[in-house]
Amino acid sequence: MAFLTGTEYITISNKISTARDALQNSVGDIFDAVYEIVQLDSLDKEIDLLSPFFGVYQVSNDTWKQTSTLDAGVRALNNHVLRRSSHATLDAYLSSEGVQVTQTYADLSNDLGFPIVDGGNIA
Repeated sequence: MAFLTGTEYITISNKISTARDALQNSVGDIFDAVYEIVQLDSLDKEIDLLSPFFGVYQVSNDTWKQTSTLDAGVRALNNHVLRRSSHATLDAYLSSEGVQVTQTYADLSNDLGFPIVDGGNIA
């Protein structure tokens, strides 16, 4: 059966990790925008901007801290290599391919029931 090479797996898992990190970091950027608005020198500016921007912050803080937006991709990637390769675990697959996932991807996988626990498989 054909299955992803370690290089292909890592390329895709790194994109997922980068997306997750960007989503989490963007919450801080939005909060910084809210802080800038609070520091403005005009009440009119603050009245017009604060409530909408704080609403964006609240939604993004609640939504982007969840991993659910990426769960389907993580599941599909991990299920693919477990179903199509002869490896019973992701650790065995990663070791045999000689590749390492990011800590972010390992955390996402672990949270979804795909343990990556061998430290040698995490960059």
